[in-house]
Amino acid sequence: EGEEAPAEGSGEKEKETPAPQPTPTSSASSLSAEVLQPLVLAYLCHHGHCQSAAAFAHSSNMKLPCDIAEMKARMEVVKALQAGNVRGAEKLIIDRFPTVMGDNDTLFALRTQHFLELVRERKSMEALEFVKQEMLPLTVENPQLLVRLEDVLPLLAYTNPMKSPNGHFLSQEQREVTATLVNKAILRSCKQPAETSLELNLRHLTALQNLLSDNSKREWDIASHFEEKEVDSASGSDPSPMEM
Repeated sequence: EGEEAPAEGSGEKEKETPAPQPTPTSSASSLSAEVLQPLVLAYLCHHGHCQSAAAFAHSSNMKLPCDIAEMKARMEVVKALQAGNVRGAEKLIIDRFPTVMGDNDTLFALRTQHFLELVRERKSMEALEFVKQEMLPLTVENPQLLVRLEDVLPLLAYTNPMKSPNGHFLSQEQREVTATLVNKAILRSCKQPAETSLELNLRHLTALQNLLSDNSKREWDIASHFEEKEVDSASGSDPSPMEM
């Protein structure tokens, strides 16, 4: 025997059919790819990962934002500076990116790094002569460069400059600083961004997170202040009179 349908008004409710959920479309993922892929490619080119950049551009059906030969030449300069070969780096720059040598800040950074390499090799007299011949003349039209010179010149006064208060200028990290500065100068000369959008976005995100963290701490301190006031009121203690 078939089951009879419940009589109208019997109080039994039919089971509601759940509303169909929207199925995810590929628009969000494709949008993310359209945004992220150029950022990743620009990052690879900026840091000279030639093979990875070429492979990524091919797989993503994108055009490289810079010339591969130019990228390789730029990385040769960076690697020379990282190895302490400043003169070799200068020759490469003059050959491939001559306009960079016309920028006084970049030129002085290269001169300073060469001076530091001479100090590392304990060639104090040669370093001092180098300062007179090739560094001091640059400060005539740019007196602000004297401050940078004064930071490193005291290294000549120490028998063991590596252990002096300014010894950090002789570290590998300083070579990296100079290489990064020159890399940015070359990128600008090639009409390329000196910093990648990916790194700028990460920096902004970090700053925003720090700001939110500071605001949260401030709100917590305010809430704690009012909680203490409520405890004082409940205990019957009189609040301090206001200053007139």
